[in-house]
Amino acid sequence: MANDLTLERLSAADVLLTTCLDWAVAIEIPLSAALTDYRHSVVWRPAYRAAWQRNFAGRPTASPRTAT
Repeated sequence: MANDLTLERLSAADVLLTTCLDWAVAIEIPLSAALTDYRHSVVWRPAYRAAWQRNFAGRPTASPRTAT
């Protein structure tokens, strides 16, 4: 658990939290600066972007949402 949510590696906890934050952004729930920074640091990681591409290939939005 030491690496979870520390960005040393992409964990299931990172993916779960980032998914929740993506939904919050999509429905316009404001995020704190710390959560926004954390979310951005995850969505730009190569592992997260590769997983996003596999899951959403062919859809109109084929990249992680980065709006805050």
